[in-house]
Amino acid sequence: MKRLALPLALATVFALPGVAGAAGLSRPNMVGARAIGLGGAFTAVADDPTAVWHNPAGPAFFGDNVAYLGAELVLTQRSYTPSAQSPLGLSGQTKTIDENTAPTPLPIIGVSSRFGLGRTQPTRFALSLLAHLAYGGAISFNPSDLKNRGLLNTQILDYEITPALSYQVSDVLAVGAALRIGVNAFNVDDVESAYHATLSTIGVGIGGTLGIFIRPHRMVDIGAVYRTPLSATMSGNGPVSIVGQGMAMNRDANLSITWPQSAGLGITIKPHPRFFATLQGDWTGWSSVQTLNVNVTGLTAPPKEMLFRDSYALHLGLQGIITHYLLARLGYAIDTNAIPDETVRRENEDGLKATLSCGLGLHFWKVFIDAAFEAFVPLGPPRVIKTQIGDALNYQNEAGSYSAEVYTVELSAQIHF
Repeated sequence: MKRLALPLALATVFALPGVAGAAGLSRPNMVGARAIGLGGAFTAVADDPTAVWHNPAGPAFFGDNVAYLGAELVLTQRSYTPSAQSPLGLSGQTKTIDENTAPTPLPIIGVSSRFGLGRTQPTRFALSLLAHLAYGGAISFNPSDLKNRGLLNTQILDYEITPALSYQVSDVLAVGAALRIGVNAFNVDDVESAYHATLSTIGVGIGGTLGIFIRPHRMVDIGAVYRTPLSATMSGNGPVSIVGQGMAMNRDANLSITWPQSAGLGITIKPHPRFFATLQGDWTGWSSVQTLNVNVTGLTAPPKEMLFRDSYALHLGLQGIITHYLLARLGYAIDTNAIPDETVRRENEDGLKATLSCGLGLHFWKVFIDAAFEAFVPLGPPRVIKTQIGDALNYQNEAGSYSAEVYTVELSAQIHF
C-alpha cells in the first residue's frame, strides 16, 4: 500500500521552491509591476500597496490613500530529454518532453491608507491590505509523451490575504507588521502501474511579516524585511483506483506543508530627484523544509524526506523620470537553486538563474499605470543530470537534459485619493 503515498509525495515536491508559478524554477522577483521592473529590488522602495509583501513599514511614508489592482501573466517553456538510464528511458521513452501548461494569470489587489482625507492631515499610522499569490506552481504534460504513465498534471498554491499596520516613528524611521493568511490548494493527477489517483485538497495557514524602513539621509533609504514560516494542512478527496482491486474508490486525503521563512535587506540611493538606484539581497530558508506529509485514507507511508537547501538572490534596479508623466525602470537579478541535483526530476527542475526586466510608469491626474516585462532564463547551457542511486535517503533523480525559460508580463493601476 505504500506504493501510492510515496509517489504522490514526489508529485508535490516540484512546487515547493516554485514562487508564483514556474514549477521548481523559483522566481526571485514577484508581486507588483514596479518591483518586477526594478529586478525585484523593492524592499528599500516600498512605495505602493505591494509593500505589504516587500516591506510592510513602507506605507507609513505614503501621503495618500491608495487603491491598487494588478495582474501578472506567467508563461513557461520547459523541456526534458530523458537519458537511456532514466526511469522513462528504461521504458523506451527518450524523445524530448515539453511542458504544456497554459499561461497563468495571477491577480493582485491592494489598498493602503494613512487616513488623511480632504484637509485632514495623514496620521503616522497606515493600514494596508494585499491579496496575491505568494508561493506555488503548476505543471502539465501531454499523456502521450509519458505513455500515459507518471505525473500528468499537478498544482499547488498559497494565495495570501495580508492585512498590515505600519507606524512612522519619526521622519527617519518607520516600522510595520503584517498578518499573512494563506489559502492553500493542491491537486494532482498521477497514473502509475499500480494505481491512478486524482486528488484535490484545500486548507489555510497563518504566518507573519516584519519590516523596517530607515531614511538616514534625503538621498538614502534602507529597508529590511523578515517573513516567518507559514504552515498549512490541506484536506480533500478524490477517486483512487488500484490495479487488481476493481473500480475507483473516493478516498480522503490530506497534505501538510510549510512554506519557508525568508528575509531581505535593501538600500536605495537617490543622487538626483529624477533618478535612483536600488540594491537588495534576499535569503530563503528552504533547508528547513525537509519533510512532506501526504496521507490517503487506508494508504499510509512515513513522511517523505527531502534535500532542499537555502537559496540566495541579489537584485539591482534603476529608475529614471523621463517626463512629468513618464518614467522608465530596468532590473537584474541572480538567484541560486533550492533543489540540488540529487532530487532533480522533470517536475522540479531548478538551477542557478538570472532575470532581466524593464518597465514603464505613466502618471496622469491621480492615476498611476505601470507595466513590466521580465525574461527569466537559467544561466548556462541545458543542465545534464546523471542518475544517482543508493544514497542514504534512497533517492533516484531523473537523468537527462533539462532546459527552461519563464516570461512574465505585469500590469497595474493605482488611484490616489
